[in-house]
Amino acid sequence: MRRVIFAILITFSSAVMAFNQTVDYDQWLNKLQTTQQIFNELNYTLKLSPKSCVCNYEVHGRDTLFLYVFNDFYCFPPMKFMNKKQENFYWKTVRDVKRVLPYARLVSRTVYDANKQLVQITDEKERKVFLKQTEKELFKRYEKELRSMSINQGKLLVRLVDRECHQTTYSIIRTYKGAFSAWMWQTVAKLFGSDLKAEYDVQNKDKIIERVITLVEAGQL
Repeated sequence: MRRVIFAILITFSSAVMAFNQTVDYDQWLNKLQTTQQIFNELNYTLKLSPKSCVCNYEVHGRDTLFLYVFNDFYCFPPMKFMNKKQENFYWKTVRDVKRVLPYARLVSRTVYDANKQLVQITDEKERKVFLKQTEKELFKRYEKELRSMSINQGKLLVRLVDRECHQTTYSIIRTYKGAFSAWMWQTVAKLFGSDLKAEYDVQNKDKIIERVITLVEAGQL
């Protein structure tokens, strides 16, 4: 809604300017780009969706048509809760998705980048050094944040990693660290009631989570 109001104000003020006087469109475009930069900074500060631009325009003869690109808007049936406990659980899920999803995507990006690098490294010793260094950097940067997650958020992270990477956390560890490391971390996970082999079940168990992710990405939650 803030983006819509912002764009309407820009369009209205520009339209008034065009009505009252001749417009230098190069100057107007530079001003628009400056406005877009300010809006991008607002996006970052207010954590708004970055998928839309402020506005654009097309000139047809002496007429100027102002354009605004809206994000996709998703409509789902309203949530129906049997009791307050179910409602609280839903909003807790929304909170957990917002907390965990960026880390699942970080894992996906890291796996992608690591694979690109490993293709170019043929020496086994150099591959191990590269993986060790990557692991060390990730732990240094994200260990504190990951350790602060709750057990339920950790379980959700395992499933979202499967969603983003199309392979389980257990499979990723086995690929890069070996079968023993995968077994060891799976044993640790089991002690906390988790399972590194857990898969993302978009059709059944994780159907509501998928809905939450869709709405969060669209800026509707």
